[in-house]
Amino acid sequence: MVNSESDLIKEEELIKQQTDLEKRLDDLLREKMEALNKIRDLVRERSGLERDLDRINGEEKELQEKMRDIKQKIGDISREMEGIGEEERVLEIHKRKTELIQERAEVEEKLDDITRKKVEILDKIKELTRNRSELEETLDRIEAEEIELKRNLSDLKETTREFIASMSREIGEIDRGEEVEIKEEITEEKVEEAPKVEEAPKVE
Repeated sequence: MVNSESDLIKEEELIKQQTDLEKRLDDLLREKMEALNKIRDLVRERSGLERDLDRINGEEKELQEKMRDIKQKIGDISREMEGIGEEERVLEIHKRKTELIQERAEVEEKLDDITRKKVEILDKIKELTRNRSELEETLDRIEAEEIELKRNLSDLKETTREFIASMSREIGEIDRGEEVEIKEEITEEKVEEAPKVEEAPKVE
């Protein structure tokens, strides 16, 4: 007699295990896509920050050139003032020098702002790089687990297929009226329950 109830329970258990593995694979796929999307966002954000940094570096270079030009003009005016005796001319040159000093202060302030912006951008780029490294480590872990689960799922599908094929063969044998031999597991309890065979009397 085929233990159909036990077979059905085993089949249901195999199918449940397969379903659980497939669900976990789906969850891993979602995690993987989330990690990839975050990495893409980080790459896009970093590219934007690097463009901002290039623009700021260009502005910084222009301001530094302007600063050198202003300092040069202030130096020229200072030397010119030394050789002038006319008071009106001295006042005019002094006024021009004052304007240049004011302009220099404005340029220095802009350069300070640019330096602050550069530091902020570089800090953000550093943080993005760290976050990307963490996401890539997460992605590696997910992919390793995904490979392991796919291997387990493949093995489980093969086991399920073989089990169902075995059941189908047994059912076919029953339908054909053939006797299906079921080997009962022998336990210590069953051995104890077995009837004792009395010894035959000795023939003298």
